[in-house]
Amino acid sequence: MYGSKQSVAMFPDPSQDRFRTVFENSPLGQKIIDPDLVIRQANPAVLAMLGLTHPEELVGHQILEFTHPDYHAHWHDLQERLWKHKMPRFSLETCLVRADGSSF
Repeated sequence: MYGSKQSVAMFPDPSQDRFRTVFENSPLGQKIIDPDLVIRQANPAVLAMLGLTHPEELVGHQILEFTHPDYHAHWHDLQERLWKHKMPRFSLETCLVRADGSSF
């Protein structure tokens, strides 16, 4: 039964647990974004940075909703490089907008 859904549930992958622990406890704002720039996961630090209190306020929304308009093109460029050209890593300086309208 190795590799079945049942065995995966019985023997969770330790690397997934480590990733989850680092992701959720990082003091740095972390988010996982899909190819359409929709936020799929966010840690508590990024919620606090944006002045949000609940993950639903961020997860399921496009990152562009929280990005200063002057930086939208940077995200579209990143989207092109990562998912169309399959670049394995990136660096992006951007400006995000908090719930109160201030930016950082």
